[in-house]
Amino acid sequence: MADSQKLRDLPAVHEVWEHVSALLARFPRQLVIDQIRRTLAQIRNGASVESIEIQVEAELQNLEVASLRGVINATGVVLHTNLGRAPVGPTCILPGYSNLEYDLATGRRGKRDVHLSPLLERLLGVPGIAVNNNAAALLLALNELASGGEVIV
Repeated sequence: MADSQKLRDLPAVHEVWEHVSALLARFPRQLVIDQIRRTLAQIRNGASVESIEIQVEAELQNLEVASLRGVINATGVVLHTNLGRAPVGPTCILPGYSNLEYDLATGRRGKRDVHLSPLLERLLGVPGIAVNNNAAALLLALNELASGGEVIV
């Protein structure tokens, strides 16, 4: 079957919705619909999936899994500086060291924003970033509000 034929055979959003509407018990309606659209777009862009419905549910389930995890740091910064600089306070849900700046899958330096940015993007519909200090927030605000202008600090 030709690629154009495969694309024509893709179901409409409402057709997929009929098969996954039970997901409303766990996820907001708009989130489910957005995920259906994302999955269909991925297929149009060449991704292969076994089942659209299964893919939609799997992607939504991934949103429920926290990417920030507790880790045991027995070396401080000797083996990897990103394990040594990310202890989270004792009042937090995740006390102790975490993989905040460490990619557990690759065993290499990670980025802080991978834990929150995808969720912000799904929530807001545009790319998002979270910062953890006032200097970073000020820089971002000035970049957007004073773009092309002059700022005296």
